[in-house]
Amino acid sequence: KGFRSPAPPRHPCGGGLLRSLWVCFGAETMLLEEDRIGECLLESRPGDFSLANRRVNVELRGVGLSVYSELHRRLKARVLLEDLIGAKVVQLRNSTVLECYSYPKSSPGCGAGRQGPRTRCKLSLRVDSSDPAALADQWVEMLQNLAAPEYLRSGQVRSGQGLLIFVNPVGGQGHGQRIYNSVVRPMLDEASMPHTLVVTERPDHARDHVREAGQLLDAYAAVVVVGGDGMLAEVLQGVRERPDSIEAMQRLRFSIICAGSGNGMCKSLLHESGEVYSPLEATFVMLKGQSTDADLSLVSTASGNTYPSFLMLGWALISDVDIESERYRCLGSARFTIGALHRLAFLRRYPGRLSFLPIDAADNTIPSINDPVPEGWVTIEDQFIVVWACQTPWVAHDMYIAPPSRLSDHKLFLLVIRGDASRMQLLWLLLQIETGAHWDNPVIEKYECKAYRLEPLTDRGCFSLDGEVIDYGPIQCSFLQEKIRMICGDASSSRLDYGDRNNGSSSQSNQA
Repeated sequence: KGFRSPAPPRHPCGGGLLRSLWVCFGAETMLLEEDRIGECLLESRPGDFSLANRRVNVELRGVGLSVYSELHRRLKARVLLEDLIGAKVVQLRNSTVLECYSYPKSSPGCGAGRQGPRTRCKLSLRVDSSDPAALADQWVEMLQNLAAPEYLRSGQVRSGQGLLIFVNPVGGQGHGQRIYNSVVRPMLDEASMPHTLVVTERPDHARDHVREAGQLLDAYAAVVVVGGDGMLAEVLQGVRERPDSIEAMQRLRFSIICAGSGNGMCKSLLHESGEVYSPLEATFVMLKGQSTDADLSLVSTASGNTYPSFLMLGWALISDVDIESERYRCLGSARFTIGALHRLAFLRRYPGRLSFLPIDAADNTIPSINDPVPEGWVTIEDQFIVVWACQTPWVAHDMYIAPPSRLSDHKLFLLVIRGDASRMQLLWLLLQIETGAHWDNPVIEKYECKAYRLEPLTDRGCFSLDGEVIDYGPIQCSFLQEKIRMICGDASSSRLDYGDRNNGSSSQSNQA
């Protein structure tokens, strides 16, 4: 599972028998030489293992685990370390079995360029040595160390630290508990990853738990959210309210498993990792990924409240759709489509004043929200239909709103639509957002900035910050020095093209 034979070379005699001989013999030889690259970390002795009641030799190298027939040295199975999440010893009635759990991408080929969904593969090797338990434990220890994520192997966390997992049972369509039981927990068990589960029972439950947890930094290496962007924002708010918030933001890693309605941060992380969008891929990245910095901004209101933000702020049409569609939460992401159609039929225009500090400005002065904006800031006062401030490329799993954005580029992207846009133009633009084609639509004004201030000149309206409602009135946003340490896939992996989207779940599990 997880590999294919290399393409045969062109030959003047053509295909036919020569091609068959290449596939039967040449391809196996090629893979054998490829697998033997690098230092041998562990190697079995004759008679140690059997696969499907046939004796095999097993080698563990830097590329992965390779299984060969003992007699002819033909490759029988291979598990790449980049796909391996864990290994276990299973005691059956009359035998000891070494099981390896991997999640290779199902599309042909191997390496970072693969773009298909991942599937579960289990390799079962019977241990036939004189001391099967000791031998199996030796292999499991080595495989577990190699399969562990970078943030557990970096030496920056204590031995035994696990994961703190929050599950929102009512987020999105209410599938958070089911996703944890059917996807997340089985993969955690396969990886032998210790974790503590907290199922939220009320609003701000996760925020209060994180804020008041006395042994948070000693007990956990990462905080995982099985929910939507709003729950991740709630967790970050709780961390920032701790007395040791600076140390907590430096030491803790954060991950999110898509179980909400929008899931913009999860989609952005999977996009950056070259993975398709599904809870299985999100869990795999959480178990195999590495720490990557994501920008964190601070939104200040005229009432004195402050909110950390990692995703986006929406006003006018955007916030109306986001907040008013809460009544259709049971429909999942379809709620946004229904809300957008309703709001287009009854279109509103909001007077306001938008000021921002351009990305190329020489003066980086950020004033207090109660002070006038300094020179060098650009101010737009008009009727607005849309004001969208984004920090990530995706603000929902089907909204590729800012294609040039990166998780840690220290840029805010402002998307503005003024009041003279027609309903047909808005409808066409909303249809383009899923693929990012709207980026070239002349109806949208786009600005890159370091900070912005938004002042509604009407009492009607609301703000949606990372999927949650905040105080309405003048607000100001600027970046914080601190970053969020998100768990992301290998940054060298090629990103999925935004036209190649797979929003369905991965293929059914296979056992090999």
